[in-house]
Amino acid sequence: KDGKTVGFRVFAISKGSLFDKVNLENGDVITNINGVNLEDSTQGFKVYESFQQENSITLNILRNGVAMTKKVTIQ
Repeated sequence: KDGKTVGFRVFAISKGSLFDKVNLENGDVITNINGVNLEDSTQGFKVYESFQQENSITLNILRNGVAMTKKVTIQ
């Protein structure tokens, strides 16, 4: 947004993947995971890897320009 990174856009979500399990949709932009802002491109992959084993995740996302928070428990 305005030339700055605000998060990571997800696409090509595979059935059974972490993104599928938390009900993300193609085109969603993840801006924050468990309180960690994703404004730096180097953070995204580190955060993704560190939360692979979490069973409770809070995501802030932008979907079609609308901000929302998703709190999910992964089983």
